[in-house]
Amino acid sequence: MLIPILAFFLNKGNKQLYFKKIILLFFILKLVNEVINNYFYYRLYNVYVLNGIVFSYLKMVLICMIYKSIASTTLLRKGALIGLFIYASALTMYLIFFADGNYYDKIPSSFQGILLITLSILFFYEQIKKPETVFIYALPEFWYVTAVFLHAAGTFFIYIFAKFWLQDATNENDYNNIHGILTIIYNLMIGFAVWKQYRDPFLKTTTTSKPITA
Repeated sequence: MLIPILAFFLNKGNKQLYFKKIILLFFILKLVNEVINNYFYYRLYNVYVLNGIVFSYLKMVLICMIYKSIASTTLLRKGALIGLFIYASALTMYLIFFADGNYYDKIPSSFQGILLITLSILFFYEQIKKPETVFIYALPEFWYVTAVFLHAAGTFFIYIFAKFWLQDATNENDYNNIHGILTIIYNLMIGFAVWKQYRDPFLKTTTTSKPITA
């Protein structure tokens, strides 16, 4: 998760872009979350659980802000806001009425996966419907959304079945390997998206896509 942070500081391009600033904040938040989790897991488990809940909300607020910032139509902008509201409502109801703290609960992460896959599909739909001729892979936001989509889709089912899968200790390595590989790819692609933002001459001369500034 340090890769996107390093890409931000090593990139000599415009660091004031809204897109890049939110990503920087997001990965700093993730880093802080990991430190808190590792420290409190064996010391104060209640703090560990509370941190996970708070991080889930903050994480999705930032990600939906990113999608809103890269949207070129009201469809994705409204989708990000409505999706965030539905996610927050569903997560709150789940935590109040259904959550069980006695096992490794990744169902809330499945809620995230549904929202992120939906927003990613809306973004790709926007790009397909654009009248301009542009190589989509030249856009930094394409790499960011692709990273999010692949990670969300790849982890969706292992999160849903984590309760049952991890009851057998022999499955833990498989779970960690799948999650670890997807996370590395995710971080590399987002780091590349941050690095690429407004550095590629192709973007400055040929693309007419909306700049990621608001």
